[in-house]
Amino acid sequence: MTSIGTYWRTVRHLKVRQVAGRLLFRLGALRPRIRPAPTLRAAAGQWILPARREQSLFPGLLFRFLNEERALEDCGWDSPAVPRLWRYNLHYFEDLNARGSQKRRDLQAQAVNRWIAENPPVEGSGWEPYPTSLRVVNWIKWLRNGEPPDTAWLASLAHQVRWLERRLEWHLLGNHLFVNAKALFIAGLYFEGEEANRWRNRGVSILTRQLAEQVLADGGQFERTPMYHRLAWEDVLDPAGILAVLWRAGSSGVRAS
Repeated sequence: MTSIGTYWRTVRHLKVRQVAGRLLFRLGALRPRIRPAPTLRAAAGQWILPARREQSLFPGLLFRFLNEERALEDCGWDSPAVPRLWRYNLHYFEDLNARGSQKRRDLQAQAVNRWIAENPPVEGSGWEPYPTSLRVVNWIKWLRNGEPPDTAWLASLAHQVRWLERRLEWHLLGNHLFVNAKALFIAGLYFEGEEANRWRNRGVSILTRQLAEQVLADGGQFERTPMYHRLAWEDVLDPAGILAVLWRAGSSGVRAS
C-alpha cells in the first residue's frame, strides 16, 4: 500500500502531456534506419560561443569531472562502477569548446572517434536524450569552428539527431525538453534539406512555447536557481549564435528575429 500511495502522490501532479509523453517515449524506442547525413548548410564567419568551460580532457584520454579524474582505458564509457553523473559528463563532450580547446583538436578527434567506435546505436547511457542533446550541440560547435569534418563524424551526428527526434523528453519537460529542442534546432541549421528543415522547425516550435513557460516575468528561469538560470540563458544564446552566422550567409531561410 505504501508503494501504491507513493505512485499516486507522484502521478497526480503530472500533466497530461507528460503522461502522453511517457507513452510516446516507450513507443518511440525503435532504432531509426542508418543512412547518409544530409548535406551541410553554407555559413559565413565563426560561431561566437557564449560560454567557455574549464578543460576536462587531458593527454592519454584522461577526463576530469566533478573533481574526479579517470582514464578512459580504466573506466570505459559506461561502467556501472562509475557514478552516473560523471558518466553523463563524459558523454557531453564539453571539452570540445572549453578554454584552450583549439590546442587539443587532435586529442579531441581521438576521443570523438573512440566514442563512435565504442558506443554503438543506441546502447548505454550516452544515448539517453539529455546527454545526446548536449553532445550534438557540442559536436556542431566544434565542427563549425574547426577544419572540414570527417564523413564518419557527420554520419554519427546525423544518426544521433534522428534518434533524438524520436526520444524527446515530453515526460520530463523543463530544461530536458528545452535542450532536446535546442539540439534539433541547431542541427537543422547546421545541415540542410527536407530532413534538416523538419528538425529545425520542430525545434523552434518547442523552443518558442517553452520560452514562454520557462522564463518568468522577472526574466528568471522557472527552476529558480542561479545554476539553472545560467544554463538556460546559455541554451538561449547558442541558437542565437548559430542563427546569426547563417543569417549573414543569407541561406538559412529563418528570420533573424
